Amino acid sequence: MRDRGPAAEVAYNGQQGDMWDAHADMALAALVTSLASSVRRRSPAATTR
Repeated sequence: MRDRGPAAEVAYNGQQGDMWDAHADMALAALVTSLASSVRRRSPAATTR
């Protein structure tokens, strides 16, 4: 594979110009996961198995 420079790397990775984009996505995923987990624990259906 030929070296096409930094512009090709950015295009290949699909970066959007925000260096914190991946961090924000992971933080949002962690927040939603913890909220869903707490809602599931409080759900009456989760306690009746």
